[in-house]
Amino acid sequence: MKPRVRVSGLVYIFIITSITLLLRAAPAAPQRIVAIGDIHGDLDAFSGILQRAHLVDPTRRWSGGNTIFVQTGDFLDRGPKARGVMDLLMALQRDATRQSGRVIVLMGNHEAMNIFGDLRYVTDADYASFDDDKAKSRPKGVYPSRPAGYVERAGPSTKSTMPSLEKSRLSMRTNSI
Repeated sequence: MKPRVRVSGLVYIFIITSITLLLRAAPAAPQRIVAIGDIHGDLDAFSGILQRAHLVDPTRRWSGGNTIFVQTGDFLDRGPKARGVMDLLMALQRDATRQSGRVIVLMGNHEAMNIFGDLRYVTDADYASFDDDKAKSRPKGVYPSRPAGYVERAGPSTKSTMPSLEKSRLSMRTNSI
């Protein structure tokens, strides 16, 4: 007759605890990282890139799951729909977190140029895209449509495209200084 080995309850607890810890320590599925830069206001091309990368669906809603999307800057200026690109990036930042994803938007040189007042690449369409129903009621002296010195920085090509009222307002402002 063989002797019976009795296993105490502590051994079972030790085994179960060890298995649980090992399962938790298993590496998680790797997160995909996608980086896109230099959009320059081209909303349609940007949307196409996002769709081909499986980050958004055809309605431009986040479909990237837990992907980390990094926009490496220069989403402003030059293109016809910079405001649309900005609005899409902000919406994706909100939507991605609902699926454990993340959208990181970095500042490029064009965003920095705008912050520091170098507006040579800002087009009239860029300004118009930020217009709202309150724009006409704002006093022009408080919120000028162009900052003082815009014409000097922008160069001769921009001067010819500015409306004559805008030109006269800028010349009055610069002459009074």
